[in-house]
Amino acid sequence: MEHLHYEAAIHGIYGEDNDTAVNYILHRMGLQDYAEAGWKELSGGFKLRFALARALVWSPSVLIIDEPLANLDVAAQIVILNDLKDLAHSHRNPICVVISSQHLHEIEAVADNLILLDEGQMTYSGKRRDFAAKR
Repeated sequence: MEHLHYEAAIHGIYGEDNDTAVNYILHRMGLQDYAEAGWKELSGGFKLRFALARALVWSPSVLIIDEPLANLDVAAQIVILNDLKDLAHSHRNPICVVISSQHLHEIEAVADNLILLDEGQMTYSGKRRDFAAKR
């Protein structure tokens, strides 16, 4: 929790607003039971959740994530991806989420738009539904 308060503060969120932002993101990310835990006590999935919470506590407009599904079991992947989709479509603070991943099927299940690269060359860019129809 200390890291979340610090992250909010360095982005100009102080006092009561800082407490509100940290409490909101702890509950939003399902981390309230681990707020006082040490880094070494957390599983890979909860470490990723805290890293996301640090990025989200100050309400950015864009979130860029590289390989967030690495080292997570399938259940944790689904939870993280659904959380990211919910955040992107949030009424309170919608954000643009850009994910770089080799887990095509998992990403395809939640993405609105896809860009596929093959050896550095773009092979597809567009809506997920159009990609599925062209496969």
